[in-house]
Amino acid sequence: LKPLFGSPPSFRPTRWTPEMMAGAAMTDVVHVVLPEGVNLAATHLAFERYGEVKSVALAEESPGRAAVTFYDVRSAARAVESLGCDYCTPVPSFTCRSVQLPGEVKLDPEESHLVADVCDADCSGQYIVEFYDARDAMRFSEKLSRRVLEAEKRPDIVESPPGLLPQPDSPLAGGS
Repeated sequence: LKPLFGSPPSFRPTRWTPEMMAGAAMTDVVHVVLPEGVNLAATHLAFERYGEVKSVALAEESPGRAAVTFYDVRSAARAVESLGCDYCTPVPSFTCRSVQLPGEVKLDPEESHLVADVCDADCSGQYIVEFYDARDAMRFSEKLSRRVLEAEKRPDIVESPPGLLPQPDSPLAGGS
């Protein structure tokens, strides 16, 4: 049996530049040469060996190629490394894998394996966490949103200084 996406007969590995390696490591989309007669469903199945595939579509800007989008950038890098960049090219991604966090929000150490990079967003103390997998970024963003909503629902408790009684119309007065 001939592999569906094996090396073409004239394949000679392209020399990887640092830019190519960086691009392959941080994108979840690759363009692949479609062998004649191979449909998108077969392409989807063939690329599952590198990781969970989000979608496969014809690459409009590259005739004869398909755009394979993975959930995780490491899957795309495995595909490029396995097939070579003559056959499988990393391309820029439009998937959001980053979450901007206030400085007081800390990551759980058990989640550190999900994180590709962390950098300062600006001088206000916020930072950006970039995840390998877009689903992890979405989950973390939703978890952060729930925390913010819960914090907004909590009443602000203002204590009176010692010896000072709350005013009758104050919520602290406890009146009816």
